[in-house]
This record gives sequence, C-alpha cells and structure tokens, in this order.
Amino acid sequence: DNNENAFKKFNLDRQKNYILFASLKVFSDKRKGFTELLKILDYLSNIYECKSMELIVIGAVEQTTYFATSIPIRYLGIVSSEEAMLMVYKIAEVTVVPSFCENLSNTIMESLACSTPVVAFNIGGNRDMVDHKKNGYLAEPYSFEDFANGIIWCLEHNSKGEIGKNARRKVTENFSIDIISGMYKKLYESLQ
Repeated sequence: DNNENAFKKFNLDRQKNYILFASLKVFSDKRKGFTELLKILDYLSNIYECKSMELIVIGAVEQTTYFATSIPIRYLGIVSSEEAMLMVYKIAEVTVVPSFCENLSNTIMESLACSTPVVAFNIGGNRDMVDHKKNGYLAEPYSFEDFANGIIWCLEHNSKGEIGKNARRKVTENFSIDIISGMYKKLYESLQ
C-alpha cells in the first residue's frame, strides 16, 4: 500500500498524527510564521492530548538552533520529487499555513488536492481556497488560540475523510487547468 511505503520512506510512525508545515524558507522568511507556529503548538499541547502528535517540516533540515516545543518536530529537508511530496501530504492529518500574508498559496492548493485539510489564517487568498469548517479551518487573523482550535477541529472532524474529500473537490471543481484557462479566455474575450 502506498501509505505504508510513505511511512517507511520517511521513517515515520503509523500510530502518530502528523501536522505538516512546508516552506522553502522555513527559518529565514518570517512571513511564513514558523516561530509563531511553535507557540501555537505549545498552546495546543496545553488544551489537547498531543502525545501522538508530531510536526513534520518540509523545506529545512534541523538547525543548530533548538526549538523548544512540547510537540516533537521532524525535519524532512527538501522534498524534490512530486511523488515524495504527494506521500507527505497523504501522511499528514492536517497541513498548517500560519503565514502572515498569502496570495494563492501553493502549499494550500497542493494539500487540498491531496485530500489533506488545511488550517490557515483568514487572510488574503486563503479564503479563496479554504472553506471554513468544510475543507479546513480559517482562524481569526493572528490568534494563536483560534489556530490551535482549527488544528483540533480538523483532527476531530476528518476521521471518516469527509473534510479530505471536500478539500479535493474544492480544487477539482474550482482550480483545474480547464476551469482556470476558461476563465482567462472569458476575460480575454471581454476585453476585445
């Protein structure tokens, strides 16, 4: 089974609930919210049973700087193949995007396409992709508490995979190449 292969490839434990954070500049791009995410996870661990949780980070190898958090962090480094990225998205129970500004996030789009719910702040283009409590959770901007509540909500409401199905449906029905190219065509024709 593909999921079993994914867990083996990344040396991950099937019994854990994985939260995914992905960014090309995990530590250097402060707008991506990694430092804030660690505070969110600490808050989460105070209000929710997190023994089986682990944060997986794509885009960085472990730094010499140690980040103290009550939820373990596993750095998977740069994942360059599409197949491997698909595996990671499928392993994750939820993808977190704590960015302070976003337009149309590739991470959100990819996660939803892989049937993995997303928690993000209700800012910018996030609301174009994440339908609150349907395919993920839109947290009040910059509220660590609400973001943590969003993670809990996704974990507790996707046991039958409905939120994941809604996530995939959102991408296929709104962001497929045929739909987007059709929209561009209509725009182009309207300008003539």
